[in-house]
Amino acid sequence: MLANVLFVLAGATVSAQDVSVFAPDVVSMPGDNVYRGSFTANGNRFYFFRKVDQAAEDYRIYLTTREPEGWGEPQLVQLGDGEYSDLYPTVSPDGQRLVFSSYRPVVGDTSAKPNANLWSAEWLGDRWGTPTLLRALSTLANYDAGPSFDQQGNLRWVSVSPDWRTRTHLIARGPDYHERTEDDLLAPWADWRDDVRLWGGVASPDGSIMILGVSELSGRRPLPSDMWVSYREGHGWSDPIHLGPSLNTADDFENFFLFSHDGRFLYFVRGFTTYYRVAVEDLPRE
Repeated sequence: MLANVLFVLAGATVSAQDVSVFAPDVVSMPGDNVYRGSFTANGNRFYFFRKVDQAAEDYRIYLTTREPEGWGEPQLVQLGDGEYSDLYPTVSPDGQRLVFSSYRPVVGDTSAKPNANLWSAEWLGDRWGTPTLLRALSTLANYDAGPSFDQQGNLRWVSVSPDWRTRTHLIARGPDYHERTEDDLLAPWADWRDDVRLWGGVASPDGSIMILGVSELSGRRPLPSDMWVSYREGHGWSDPIHLGPSLNTADDFENFFLFSHDGRFLYFVRGFTTYYRVAVEDLPRE
């Protein structure tokens, strides 16, 4: 693939030994699935979601807590009364707010096929409170997906049209999150290449590194996504570098990436089944 050729030409190296499975047999379960997660600021709690019905869009959010002997058995996170399909958990930097996408019903939604929208729950000291719809941020009928807090407390997500043809990246600034605007986070790479599909990106806590989710195109069809990296250079950014065969695979998706709060580690999911971790200092620079 072209991406791997570019990687070799760049001369960067990330060895297989640099990459490790995160929370094996706890978060990364053989034969199971796992999707995007979120650490609390101290790194001792990790929220993530799984699909619980393979025949339907039915997901649940789980929590694993770091214990002296390692990561503990994941526990289902109870979010109000009833059972609903909840996904994409993200915890605010102060730990007081959990935002997630959910298929729970919305009063007044007359869409032919209701979709997932943004919901929020407040931390009550020993549990999460009753979730409320972030109505000002959600677009009924759209798929409001992938909410994520950055280190400054800004909330970012993507809103996808019902026909899946339009993706709009949005941002809302705290502490009230009452107003949304289009997010320009990916603007530096908007015209980078016309033979790839740019899905999204996550910045390191200090804003000096951007991990991009990129699919090469086969005709008009996007291939499985890979991770690329771009570094801040003065007031601009370096040309993205493919993260190579130790981090990317030809046939599986690499996505749901996130940084640890201290910026030392990059986490990502491969094939929707396994979380991996790599030290940021081991990423290629050229």
